[in-house]
Amino acid sequence: MSALRPGWSIRRPTLGDVPAMLEFHAFAAYAAKGRSQAGLGVDMANPTEAARLYRKVGMTPLYRANVYQTTVAAAGVRPPGRPSGSGAGAGR
Repeated sequence: MSALRPGWSIRRPTLGDVPAMLEFHAFAAYAAKGRSQAGLGVDMANPTEAARLYRKVGMTPLYRANVYQTTVAAAGVRPPGRPSGSGAGAGR
């Protein structure tokens, strides 16, 4: 049985190149499965600047897309801010 040898660091830990190393590890796993490409989606407004990491590991943008959304009310539920009886078909 080996004796425990605790260790510590005087420096503050940083991520350094850990994210890039994780990406390269994923690429190696994909290659081992016979895949020749890897892709992902990223929010370009991400405050962590994830897109910069992906460029750093050799990925290039394939395309950009805008995503639109709206809120729809469930049946029998009024959307917020709309008085009853308003909208298309009101009063019929």
